[in-house]
Amino acid sequence: MASGMQEKQFTPSLLNFFVYNPTFGQKEGEEEKKILFYHPSDVEKNEKIRNVGLCEAIVQFTRTFCPTKPAKSLHTQKNRQFFFEAEDNFWMVMVVRNPMIEKPNKDGKPPTVEYQEEEIILFNGTFSRQMEAGGVELLIQKLEKFFYRYLQTLHLQSCDLLDVFGGISFFPLDKMTYLKIQSFVNRVEESLSLVKYTAFLYNDQLIWYTLSTSSVELTRDFCEQLDGLVGPQLTLLASDICEQFTVNRRISGPEKEPQFKFIYFNHMNLAEKSTIHMRKTASVCLTSVHPDLMKILGDINCDFARVDEDEEIIVKAMTDYWVVGKKSDQRELYVILNQKNANLIEVNEEVKRLCATQFNNIFFLD
Repeated sequence: MASGMQEKQFTPSLLNFFVYNPTFGQKEGEEEKKILFYHPSDVEKNEKIRNVGLCEAIVQFTRTFCPTKPAKSLHTQKNRQFFFEAEDNFWMVMVVRNPMIEKPNKDGKPPTVEYQEEEIILFNGTFSRQMEAGGVELLIQKLEKFFYRYLQTLHLQSCDLLDVFGGISFFPLDKMTYLKIQSFVNRVEESLSLVKYTAFLYNDQLIWYTLSTSSVELTRDFCEQLDGLVGPQLTLLASDICEQFTVNRRISGPEKEPQFKFIYFNHMNLAEKSTIHMRKTASVCLTSVHPDLMKILGDINCDFARVDEDEEIIVKAMTDYWVVGKKSDQRELYVILNQKNANLIEVNEEVKRLCATQFNNIFFLD
């Protein structure tokens, strides 16, 4: 007879997010002045002060061991806290509930809970300039306006290794089409003095870009002028790019399950390439491998982040997959091999063949 008790799965979720400055509100009774932003906003005042004070104490405690590198994260049974000093004395803290599985226990004891680590990227912001412009009040307004909208778009359950990298997917083009786009962009920038930086994308993949550190305010007249200049030729270019996109899909069309899948990332130009992700958006992440393998990739990335030297890590998963991570010259390559009977030497040879076919112009140290 079935007991009716089922496993309960909990995905990662945001519990708290706050920004504070420990140099504010140092007098007794003014502790709330340290808090510049707190989510969720309906939390009781004393609880906010208590949570911020706890994080402040953790940071100060870890400074006794390494003054220049305080705590980055704290993992507990139920949640994980991430600490990020965006600027001097401006701290951003994110508290995330750990993913877990609650299993019913037949003998009535407390349920067994399995936990997995979740990697999250925290972002940076400029606070000192806003303080100079309008003081603490303006900074608080800016933080509330930005994070109120941003946190609603945060989907932690879809985060994986690509979110850690924060890279850019480049669209491969033949030389002639690429030169057409480059010539087109050059003419636009030459004709319109307001255009300082340009990014040309197709299907969320970058084709051409110039580094941009500031935004350009677009007026109605400028938009009309821009449409008249680029509209007709942009239509022709889109047709050429679409044709190239179709060719690329035909070359890498549906085949049998490949022996290996990979994720590549270049720290120098943020270029990324993945044959693991079938779809990756802010709210949806569809991968072609088991979540346990994605977790192994995340663990290897954590090991790479701890050291500056180039290295290679090979892992045999419980599902008989081989997982390989290579770090060389600010480039990282992660490979998943579906060869359960292979040995270390054969796995190493397969990775070499992959590098030779997919990255023939990139040097990876052996």
